[in-house]
Amino acid sequence: MSAALVSSAEEQLQGHHEGSLEYLESLFGDLNRRQEDFLQLDSVFEAFQQTNMFRGQHFKLVDICSSASVKRYFRFEHLGIPYLATVETWQAPEREYIVLRLPNYGYSYVSAAGQAFYRHRCHGWVQLNGTLAMEFFPRLCQQVVPAKFTSVGFTYNEAHNRIDIMLSREDDGAGLIIAFEPGYPYTDLVQMPMPRRR
Repeated sequence: MSAALVSSAEEQLQGHHEGSLEYLESLFGDLNRRQEDFLQLDSVFEAFQQTNMFRGQHFKLVDICSSASVKRYFRFEHLGIPYLATVETWQAPEREYIVLRLPNYGYSYVSAAGQAFYRHRCHGWVQLNGTLAMEFFPRLCQQVVPAKFTSVGFTYNEAHNRIDIMLSREDDGAGLIIAFEPGYPYTDLVQMPMPRRR
């Protein structure tokens, strides 16, 4: 994570942990349950980091981001259950983003306080304070957010069961979006046995 983002996060969280908890509690209500749910999403991300496979090869996130030019599907396991993650690029007006779509593993969305806005062809998105929300994604902060990212956006949509974390750079380089959205366990149809005929 960049020094500026780390400094901002430490300034807001160090000694102000209660302030960040109050902020998130004002958005979601019962924060104890929400914290467990957010940490569960963080564990989905960690599982992708550790177990992803594309054409029989494991990739580090930095390699995935540097070679993302076409939509690709990565198989990974979370708690022993196989899933597919999608990696693609999005050409935003200001920069290119690498988009990593992960299943939200049954995360239960609740209403979030805040001014709703229109995004991704649907209403109901709420912008959260990204620096404070990232407190509940420790693996993402420690392992993924390299020094080149200087800002974080965190958007949430209850109706569409999505959380998007948008990491941007100060320069024109590609940003990273990690989108948690509904997903289902993956079944490899090629490896399924043929039904027996009688």
